[in-house]
Amino acid sequence: MSRKWKRMVERNYDQVSKQRSKQEKTLPGVQLQADGTEKIRGRSIILPITMIAIVSLFVLLYGSQAGEDPLFWVTVSAYSFLAIVYFLRRPYLKIGRSFISTRRLGRDQIVEAKDIASVTAGDGYVAIDFKSKRRKWFFSRMMNLYPTDRMAERLLLFVQRHDIPMYKEAGGNQS
Repeated sequence: MSRKWKRMVERNYDQVSKQRSKQEKTLPGVQLQADGTEKIRGRSIILPITMIAIVSLFVLLYGSQAGEDPLFWVTVSAYSFLAIVYFLRRPYLKIGRSFISTRRLGRDQIVEAKDIASVTAGDGYVAIDFKSKRRKWFFSRMMNLYPTDRMAERLLLFVQRHDIPMYKEAGGNQS
């Protein structure tokens, strides 16, 4: 492909992306990426709350004894820093044309549509089951503050495109 053709394709893609972003009203926590994928973001709250609880416990139990001990204050500041980092590092589900991906155990995991067995959407959660022995992906409004309603709508379009069964509620009907 010639360079002129590539530039023309990129320019047209940028124009279409701008038009789509103006037409679509995105909800908080949902981003339309430049490559045509949609990133649905949550908020990690469990680990930061745990870290802050540990810091509070350290300060309450050993704060008066620590006094001028620099190692104690380094530990307290390190746990506080980790709480901030884990609060700012938001979990996500990225839905592309033929794949979905998320961050698990510190790295991005990508799954093609052909490897997905089913999707279950309930009140406040979305679960994605795979054909292999891989564990289910479970996205919850309660644990990570995901916008699960928007996630279920977007996954419905994805599963219809790839003929994947989607279930509403845990024991509900297939759609």
